[in-house]
Amino acid sequence: MATACQATLIISTMFDQLARVGIEQFLLWSVGHGTKLTAERLILQGILLVRIVGGGVLVGFTRPQFKPVCVAQTMITPLAVVVLAVDAIIIGVLMVRAMSLGMFREMREKSSSTRQEQSKALIFTIIGLGIWTGVSGWTEEDCDEVLTDSID
Repeated sequence: MATACQATLIISTMFDQLARVGIEQFLLWSVGHGTKLTAERLILQGILLVRIVGGGVLVGFTRPQFKPVCVAQTMITPLAVVVLAVDAIIIGVLMVRAMSLGMFREMREKSSSTRQEQSKALIFTIIGLGIWTGVSGWTEEDCDEVLTDSID
């Protein structure tokens, strides 16, 4: 029998995965927008497809854990590691593409322009996605350690 905790975890994990894939797709499209379709872009779309499938399987293997509240726990840890690794690969490729297109240089320019603002927005979004991905890889023990250290 499904509990409210199970239903909540499935829905929240599903939307988490959909949001990540949506942001990654947007960034893959927008970083380098205007460049022609290359083998690199097709490979990245293939990696994103693997990410979508992995995220869907991850949602299916997420179970509730009561410690003392409802917490999501992945039943297959290597699967979660693979999904995080694919996210890291995508974020790394996005950062390299941003550097190769000169977005960091555009950010530092003194004069303000639309292109400069777009570069800032994309780079900060990539950084935010990287932080989100890094934090989602924390285990409960990591969170307890951070909270304990901040209290002391």
